[in-house]
Amino acid sequence: MGEGQTHHVLTKKKSELAYGRRTREVAELAEGRLGTVIAEIDAIEDLSSTSKALIRLQTLCSIGLGLEVRKELESNPELTADLDPKSALTVATLAEESDADLKAAEVLASAEDGLHSQEDLEIALDLAVKLGDARLIGVFEKKLSLQFPGSDGLRRHRLSRCLRDRNYAAAAALFAHGSVEDREAFEYYDQLSKSFAETGEFDSPAVLRHLSERFPSRRRQACAHVRSILKHWATAAAH
Repeated sequence: MGEGQTHHVLTKKKSELAYGRRTREVAELAEGRLGTVIAEIDAIEDLSSTSKALIRLQTLCSIGLGLEVRKELESNPELTADLDPKSALTVATLAEESDADLKAAEVLASAEDGLHSQEDLEIALDLAVKLGDARLIGVFEKKLSLQFPGSDGLRRHRLSRCLRDRNYAAAAALFAHGSVEDREAFEYYDQLSKSFAETGEFDSPAVLRHLSERFPSRRRQACAHVRSILKHWATAAAH
């Protein structure tokens, strides 16, 4: 197994351990036989010591030993040097999961020019958002916009931003030309936009009742949005 297959091995091992596809190994971890699993990783032939070390760290992270993983990643820069882009994306995700955010951003940045598939770019964008790295968010948002403008991941990201800014008209626009399933989302956000078009006093119980009756599956969302806009107006009035 060559070094070029590091990403495949890392991803496969993480999937097996974290999601139970290798029930025997998961059972061993659950019963405290971590040494057995580590020994099996070390016994993998034709895999570099760096790749084995990263797989071991994924194993540790999967059983909640994130602090140990963070220490290893931050104190051993050779573990994250010279990774191919897909492997770097996997390791950056591992770093973020172990709260090594600075290392995660560093490794993710090293991969930004080498990630090209829609799936990889969506994962990278989601990771950049978790890290709160504005530059990386911009990089991957732009790549998705240019290469995969219909990306669901890109739309989710933009929707989150619209809702954070309480820009319900822009949120509605994201669904204006979508599928039949998108129609309800468009109508919901469009109605929110119209309901909150004017600042100041408004009948919040009546608005909430109307939204709940028209969009019963979104009642909880409607409550959250009404509370958000009321809080925003109250804060603005206080200043």
